Amino acid sequence: MMVKRLWRVALTLGLGLTLSTTSVAGQFQEGTHYKSVTDGLPSSEPGVIEFFSYACPHCYSLEPTLEGWVKSKPADVKFTRVPVIFRASWEVYAKAYFVGEALGILDKSHPILFHQIHNENAPLKNDKQLKKFFEGIGVKGEDFDKTAGSFTVATKLNQARQAMAKYKIASVPSFIINEKYQTSLSLAKTPETLTQILSQVPGDTVARFPLQP
Repeated sequence: MMVKRLWRVALTLGLGLTLSTTSVAGQFQEGTHYKSVTDGLPSSEPGVIEFFSYACPHCYSLEPTLEGWVKSKPADVKFTRVPVIFRASWEVYAKAYFVGEALGILDKSHPILFHQIHNENAPLKNDKQLKKFFEGIGVKGEDFDKTAGSFTVATKLNQARQAMAKYKIASVPSFIINEKYQTSLSLAKTPETLTQILSQVPGDTVARFPLQP
């Protein structure tokens, strides 16, 4: 893409490119709808990270709109979920996500667990209840035990804590865009506006997020 080639030439020459803090027609403004979270250039790989928790009602209410965006986003935009652990009682929820991921059944476990917690008022409080949940959706007890106690899940939990610290995540749902920008439902105000902001992450992310005026 011509814009991308010009950007690379600018980098080679040591020139700086100042990204506009205002998107097309001033629709999205830095400091109002999103904010910078790191110094330097955006990530070379377009991507969005959602920080969430199964315990969060706002994360649950956002799910239908967010899932629609995930299905329609550009193919080269990577979407990653990171469960937060704001308090000890939330670790079981983070583990639920990573166990489902390790077992390859997130498409099944993710919506069912959200529904159970917020529609059936049946939260998880410990690993015993977590095991019962997975057994209830068809996972063998021994497979759960092996996965929940695995090095992979322990590593993922540690990485989630590190990511929270790196981006100073204080509330959910929050989103990191290209390792450069942060937005949230509280900044965007509505789920629809939030996904419009996330949609400013096309293939040529360096030149087009934020969009030039």
